[in-house]
Amino acid sequence: MSDSRADPARRGAGRGHGTRRMTTLRQAVSRVLVVAHREDTTDLVRTLTGEGFLVEQIRGPYTPEQERWSMIKRALANHANAWRRCVALNEDVIVCEADFVPVVRFGLRPLPCPLSRPDEPGRVAWLYGAGSILYAVDRRGFLYGHGQTAVCCYVSVGAARALLSFFELEAQKSDAGLYATWDTKVSVYLRRQKGVESYFTDRQLGEHGGLPSPEHARAGLRPWHHADLLAGRLAFLPAYATGSRMRYWRRRLLARFRGIGRILLLRYYDPRYVRRGHDPIRLSFLAIRKLISMLALPPL
Repeated sequence: MSDSRADPARRGAGRGHGTRRMTTLRQAVSRVLVVAHREDTTDLVRTLTGEGFLVEQIRGPYTPEQERWSMIKRALANHANAWRRCVALNEDVIVCEADFVPVVRFGLRPLPCPLSRPDEPGRVAWLYGAGSILYAVDRRGFLYGHGQTAVCCYVSVGAARALLSFFELEAQKSDAGLYATWDTKVSVYLRRQKGVESYFTDRQLGEHGGLPSPEHARAGLRPWHHADLLAGRLAFLPAYATGSRMRYWRRRLLARFRGIGRILLLRYYDPRYVRRGHDPIRLSFLAIRKLISMLALPPL
């Protein structure tokens, strides 16, 4: 099923900051940095290249100490390599992990935040987020709040510098016997310590397509997370489907049910936690609208 909304290429391509004119991902950035270890990224790189992006794969390097880190902390080290590359390029980028599966016409999808300006601390927009929490809507209509899971995000140069500061702090912590989900903490650090807001989209621009993490399972956490509401059909079948459409649909249904549950349990939007000066009625309407979409649309 294709996206039911208007063609994003026709939704506006302006770069103005005072109005809600849309900038597409392809207009916002020219380069995607794919963070990978040993994974096969053939389908992902081919899809992103076909969307018109320059694609670079970030596969380390790791220091001898980082080689001994847990899998999730080693992933943080590799994300830091991507953030350093962003700063070195001095240009905003999209950073995604090797198991990200973009939706069709990914490059034409709207950037879910205003473009970052040099006089601002920077911006991060989570293009995929399984556990985002809505706190506010800015004057241009962009959602922001708490974002998590670094599967795919837009990173401005200023935000990349802030993210490297986060990495330096996390690198000093021992992870012996611990499972530190750094990607659930980074949004809080950016907001509180660096003034960098986390924007997100209520319809995910892709899927976390990897196999369930054994580290998650050993730590007693849910071993999978997937998009609750996709912006459109996926460009290719995720790895977790192992070639089976039935397995794919089953996992998508589970993700949809979890997304519905998060809204009903006030984990997506809680009226008690609204940024000062923002209208809780408008935020409630946005949460209800998302709930209706999840109840009415197939899980793609």
